[in-house]
Amino acid sequence: MMKFICVYVVILLASISLCHADGFKIKGKISGGGEGVKVFLTDLSQYRHFYDSTTIKNGEFEFNGKVESPEMRCITIYKNDSQRGEWKSTVKLPIFVDNSSMTLEAPYDSLPTKSSKTVPGCIKITGSPANDLYMKYDKGLEPLSTLNSTLFEKYRVAYYYAKADELGRKNMQPAYDALEELENCKDEIYRYKVKFIQENSDSPVALYVAGTLAITKYGRGEINKVLALLSEPLRNSPKGKALEKRLNSIPVYVGDQYLDIDMLDKEGNTVNLSDVINPGQYTLLEIWASWCGPCRGDIPHLKDAYSAYHAKGFDIVSVSIDANKEQWKKALEQEQMAWLQVCDKGEGFDGFIVKKYGISGVPSSFLIDPQGKIILTNARGGWLDTKLIELFDK
Repeated sequence: MMKFICVYVVILLASISLCHADGFKIKGKISGGGEGVKVFLTDLSQYRHFYDSTTIKNGEFEFNGKVESPEMRCITIYKNDSQRGEWKSTVKLPIFVDNSSMTLEAPYDSLPTKSSKTVPGCIKITGSPANDLYMKYDKGLEPLSTLNSTLFEKYRVAYYYAKADELGRKNMQPAYDALEELENCKDEIYRYKVKFIQENSDSPVALYVAGTLAITKYGRGEINKVLALLSEPLRNSPKGKALEKRLNSIPVYVGDQYLDIDMLDKEGNTVNLSDVINPGQYTLLEIWASWCGPCRGDIPHLKDAYSAYHAKGFDIVSVSIDANKEQWKKALEQEQMAWLQVCDKGEGFDGFIVKKYGISGVPSSFLIDPQGKIILTNARGGWLDTKLIELFDK
């Protein structure tokens, strides 16, 4: 029995590392165009890391290399090299690379771009067990991803183009109904991914999928639940340890206590967030900038929410990340917001609140409950509306 276990562990570790001496080979066979076009092997973001580059010649290209363990990479082609990153002309083909010989066969005009929602069936990638499993996962995810996009568009249209009655009152219920469907779909996507991890617990693809989970809305306790689904060798691998570190380093999960921070008021005095968040009230922490169009565009909505619920126990604290404090003050004069306005001590995305709360863009909003816990990390638009209705109108 002990001998069997030892053999199993050796095989399992080998399947994780897949460090064959020869490394990997990706052979591309492209038909119908692309002659002389450059092909890049990148990370999935397409801009953080360029691993290699080559050129399509006689309808073929080739990448060679070696990975310490199987990992997600991306075949990237800029069909319009003068406009790199333009969605409709930038080919983005995810490929899970292990140290094996892989073949990609595809018509040039059918290669998926950043605007493509799915990978066309005519794209054939063979030779990699890890990529085979990834494609199976991706195919199962496809209908849910498509539904998610459809429901978001349904919500967006219903919310921003709501029809008004003869008195000018907008009917937002269709938007709220669409939002409920959208959130249910997101939960279904989460469950699909968790089930995949559970059923493929010893595969590096499961580790990759674990890294794509939108986990923050489910609370910090979900971290250990997800990691426990992975096999012990995978969890203790360098990539497994890196995932655990990354998940634990995310600053804000639903259920966390809000993070205190020093800010500046309009007179340049230091103000602590803890000094202005009143216990017993629900507070929206709104992070914005005067130069941000969507931020400015959402101010009328915030005014409506503040007017409707402030007397019931709802407050707002707006924190600007403006580097130009005079531009911030000018925007305050123009917008005339009735709630507290403060500014980050830092400048723009190098500021303190950006790093403290781990945000990647503005506007970003967090809803804090009377006990100081964050109960919503995407507190905007219909998400904020439906939560306020739940809290105050029911």
